[in-house]
Amino acid sequence: MSLYRTFSAADAVEYARQFGAVSDQQTLVAADEIGDGNLNLVFKIRDTQGVSRVIVKQALPYVRCVGESWPLTLDRARIEAETLLVHRSIRPRCCIMMLSWR
Repeated sequence: MSLYRTFSAADAVEYARQFGAVSDQQTLVAADEIGDGNLNLVFKIRDTQGVSRVIVKQALPYVRCVGESWPLTLDRARIEAETLLVHRSIRPRCCIMMLSWR
């Protein structure tokens, strides 16, 4: 797990700027962590007007509410990412969500 880095709000904004499907990435300026605290980190990324434009979801390699003593496989994250891609192919405007597991 040493190569893994848990996102901060600033990391999530930078990730959204790099991979988000917005016309001007520099308008993405703030993030609020909105996850429930059990498994993943979920950030709502806001623009300069305070409008939510992107959701960034980071799959953690462990159960978040327990810690590293309860590891999860990267295969779980892969399956979740592939599922989101299928959802996006069906409803692209509803599922512009990015999932990072690296």
